[in-house]
Amino acid sequence: MAGRGLMRTVFAAVALLFSAAALAQRTESDLAEKPGRVFGSYYVYEAPETALPKPPKGYRPFYISHLGRHGARYALTHYDVVMAGLDTARALGLLSARGEEFYSRYKAFYAVAGRHEGELTEKGAAQQRGIARRMFGRFPAVFRGKTSLFAVSTTVPRVVRSMEAFLSEMEGLDRSISVKSESSIEHQRYIDPTERKNPGAYPRRDVAAAVKASNERFVSRMDWKSFAGRLFTSPEEFEKHFDKFSFELCVYRFVQSLPCLDEEYTGFDSLFTRRQLRNLFFADNYRSYVTDGMCPQNNRLRPLVTYVLLDEMIRSADSDMAGGPQLRLRFSHDSALMPLLSLMDVNGMGYATANPDAVADRWRLFDIPMGCSLQLVFCRSRRNPQILVMPLLNESPASLPFPSVEGPYYSWQDFKDYYEKIVDDARAALGGWDVPRPESR
Repeated sequence: MAGRGLMRTVFAAVALLFSAAALAQRTESDLAEKPGRVFGSYYVYEAPETALPKPPKGYRPFYISHLGRHGARYALTHYDVVMAGLDTARALGLLSARGEEFYSRYKAFYAVAGRHEGELTEKGAAQQRGIARRMFGRFPAVFRGKTSLFAVSTTVPRVVRSMEAFLSEMEGLDRSISVKSESSIEHQRYIDPTERKNPGAYPRRDVAAAVKASNERFVSRMDWKSFAGRLFTSPEEFEKHFDKFSFELCVYRFVQSLPCLDEEYTGFDSLFTRRQLRNLFFADNYRSYVTDGMCPQNNRLRPLVTYVLLDEMIRSADSDMAGGPQLRLRFSHDSALMPLLSLMDVNGMGYATANPDAVADRWRLFDIPMGCSLQLVFCRSRRNPQILVMPLLNESPASLPFPSVEGPYYSWQDFKDYYEKIVDDARAALGGWDVPRPESR
């Protein structure tokens, strides 16, 4: 008997090793299949090509609950940091010939892009219109008869514009649809609950050490000498006057943002080698996991805080299905989607590990790209009282951490039973912290 137990343990360990290897190989394969994924959360994903699986017999969609990230945008303050670093190097006479060439090209780029920090691009608006168009085409039953839609967004301009682009497309597709939308701190409290500017936001604490460790790991993967050696005659001298971590990270953000822009900017391909971009992706991927994932070193703080968003989605769905709008849309940021997907363990993103090398097995930044969305598509049957829900991540079927009824279709009651406990546990872990939320409308 002991021998059989030992063999089972050995087989289980081998299975886990093969599973981890397969997951790691999947990430590498996905990066190779679509090289743009190396830009992580700046990846601009394309519409899924495969059709959705049909609901179980007798069921049809009737309600959609949605949480979306804004579309493709310019970088944030990163452009300023790069310009400041180059100006510093030039004033010190540290630019190499390639550095001078980069300086000249970047200065021209900065003269335009520097005025659009964080703004939605037309490409980002087109993303939102495309998602709306596909939602309308994929779930026609939701839009039969009189249809009402309620949408909310954070107050950040790129998010407001994303919502406007989505709603404009939807109104053009369905002239009879009734649309109500709001953008206010009232809703921002729960649709982006980790934002420090929100009134009553949960204080960020106990994460400084974890973030410091992740930054140090990023620095170890930067290949600074090779990167900086192409731009500066003396990388060591540059370091005395400018933070190397900030400079290389912001150059990486600049490069990441290029596919998001409406104009094509050339001449920047040689800033990083393919290997360096790959290494920076994995380092950046780990940094985001430490901040937004179920990372033991950060006490799972940000995922726990998003319980208020999960709770609102559950409560609103029940209220809406009892006589509210057929569509409830929320437009927010990756800072809400990443920790929420982690808390819900969508597609295994609730993975907890202290091993930095194992993070990319299940946590991949390109799964939360520009325009990312989580859609919950509800279906009902005239013959069966059980309501089913199909989760879609980036418009493709996603998995949840409990058994489905059929394929990607889950029981709504099972969904509530499972996640209401998650909500209660998270609230307790945060000492009862909550945010004021409007009544469902």
